[in-house]
Amino acid sequence: MAHVHAKVHGAKEIIQNLDAIKNRWQNAVATGLYLESNNLMGLSKRLTPVDIGALRASGYVTLPEMHGSLIIVELGYGGDISRTYAVVQHERLDFHHEVGQAKYLFDAAAARSQSLANNITQLAKAAFEANRAPQRTTMPVNPSEGEQMYAAQSIGKFLQAFGGSPKGGKK
Repeated sequence: MAHVHAKVHGAKEIIQNLDAIKNRWQNAVATGLYLESNNLMGLSKRLTPVDIGALRASGYVTLPEMHGSLIIVELGYGGDISRTYAVVQHERLDFHHEVGQAKYLFDAAAARSQSLANNITQLAKAAFEANRAPQRTTMPVNPSEGEQMYAAQSIGKFLQAFGGSPKGGKK
């Protein structure tokens, strides 16, 4: 039986280059996930009920967090102050909305579910080719302080009218 022996020169550099490519791909996937999450939020905002606009304005998408090979992006509504209001508006199918609907985030996600993986893949490929890492878009990550105060006042009135309190739960 013949044996082949080979000596590789520059193995350290090869490993460094592979690690750099791995990190670049991870950033690209994070970018694709973040951009597609913003696309999903945009669709969801078009479905969000509007009375005074506080709920729609509270939609947010966080920048990706990377934990090893796990990439986390959070999207939602309400921030800290109006989360109860956002859940009530999302879940109550018996509310009549002049503009928007219940299940605004769920329905947006369902509408994009078939193309989600492909969209993230295409966005990740483009980000890899451009060597682009995730960057904040114009979509707010969390509601501004002014939006939160305005939303808190409006939501407090709503919850009081329906027997709740702004802190959540019944009076």
